[in-house]
Amino acid sequence: MGDGQDPAGVRAFVAGGVSGTAFLVAGQPFDTIKVRMQHQARGTLYKSSADCLYKTVTREGARALFKGMSTPLIACIPSYALWFLGHDHAITLQQRLLGRQEMSLWNHGVAGLTAGVYMVTILGPGERVKCLLQCFTFDFKALYDSLNKELVIAAVREAASECRSDWFPAFIDWLIDLVNLSLESSVGTFQDCWYKQKGGIPTGGSLCVQLANITVYSIMQKAVYSDPDLMKNVLTAKRYIDDGAGLMMGTPEDFALWLEKIAF
Repeated sequence: MGDGQDPAGVRAFVAGGVSGTAFLVAGQPFDTIKVRMQHQARGTLYKSSADCLYKTVTREGARALFKGMSTPLIACIPSYALWFLGHDHAITLQQRLLGRQEMSLWNHGVAGLTAGVYMVTILGPGERVKCLLQCFTFDFKALYDSLNKELVIAAVREAASECRSDWFPAFIDWLIDLVNLSLESSVGTFQDCWYKQKGGIPTGGSLCVQLANITVYSIMQKAVYSDPDLMKNVLTAKRYIDDGAGLMMGTPEDFALWLEKIAF
């Protein structure tokens, strides 16, 4: 760069774009793990970085490590390209003004400052958006114990009517009876004594995860998702049965107020 053979800085611009792409692709998995570890609720999701990596890959696949890369890639390629271009232009200009090809450490420092000015035209707006984004996590305490049978039955019936409109009412009634039988049949033994579960969803059964998932979605849909005022600043929200995470716009104070509204 700065050898006078590329006055338009095309090579520098292309080299910067390639280096920015390589930088982002290599660093994105580490950044994904770092962000998930930083924004979990007091270690409720992951015990360590290795545990976070394992759960992310097993639950969502290796591609999850590169989720959200498209947006920074759009900014990263031109910003690094402008960085290289700004450095190249500054070196070339100094060579012409000073009448020599060899540049001192000071000259390279000036070129670096110039490159930063070029780069900030792309990074500035992006950093502003990042400052307005708030990551959040949530966790349902004692999930299976807190869902009473009536709530579960109502959620299953609601899901069947909304998502399976082609099912006959008689079949839905039969399915509800089957779920009810499964809940009523929850028993356990301790020291040769048999105990029947008073409430909640019996854990360990083949239906426990599905029933909990359907019921929690029904609760969230009624209390949060269907409220335009609560969801207007929420960009993404992902849930894995009893825990999840999301992204919303606003200040930390806005986020605290939002949490107060959805606490139930």
